[in-house]
Amino acid sequence: GLIYLLFLLFVFINKKYFLPIIYYGLLITTYLALALTYSRSSMLALFIISIFLAIKLKLARIFYITSIILVLTILILPRPPGEGTKLERTSSITAKIVNYEEGLKTFVSSPIIGHGYNNLLYVRNISNTDSHANSGFDGSLMTILTTTGIIGLSLFVLGVNHLYVQSNLLKQSLLIVILVHSLFANSLLYPWTLIFFILI
Repeated sequence: GLIYLLFLLFVFINKKYFLPIIYYGLLITTYLALALTYSRSSMLALFIISIFLAIKLKLARIFYITSIILVLTILILPRPPGEGTKLERTSSITAKIVNYEEGLKTFVSSPIIGHGYNNLLYVRNISNTDSHANSGFDGSLMTILTTTGIIGLSLFVLGVNHLYVQSNLLKQSLLIVILVHSLFANSLLYPWTLIFFILI
């Protein structure tokens, strides 16, 4: 969902480089693909970035149109059987709360310098070493906090702030979307996210 959203932003902000038929075709198909991921974190990130762009570009219609599209998407999106297609599902929310609680406990045990990036699997006493998900937490910032501590997270925040100030509108928008999305998934540290951001 995040990759689709990043591409959607890339096309939207670079409208002048596309023929109208290609521009709108890419927007529609990419958004449909995004909607069909049933990713609530991606939809939330889209909603927040619409506010940012509406303010930056002084175009309130960006926010209004995006809000209408999101509401219509929620109402008419197909709901095949299965937990993953239920936008109102609470099981994943509960699981993330539990995951964050574990992250905070892990952070407290070494708050200054953290535990080291490749050590969470052992610190958490997880026997299943096959899943890469066990080497981090659901939120990227929580993963950074527990692995590098307050010092590491502070340096990271300073770096992100510097990058934001030095970037153009597209880079700023991509950065905001990634950070919002990474509150619910470890997407900030996902290789394809980083590659997309660097190449753009």
